[in-house]
Amino acid sequence: GYRLSPQTLTAIVKRYSKNGKIFFDDYVACCVKLRALTDFFRRRDNMQQGYVNFVYDDFLQCTMAI
Repeated sequence: GYRLSPQTLTAIVKRYSKNGKIFFDDYVACCVKLRALTDFFRRRDNMQQGYVNFVYDDFLQCTMAI
């Protein structure tokens, strides 16, 4: 599982819910995106401290690929 802040959870619900519900297809899309972003982050978090540095181009490539 993921430990998400209330703010992040609110952002996810705003993005993926329709009329207060998240349909299965949207849930799967959210899970795929969350996994891909987490993998991208973890590959760059060599010290496993929850902080990374990356250039803007890396950020764009990652977010546009999802």
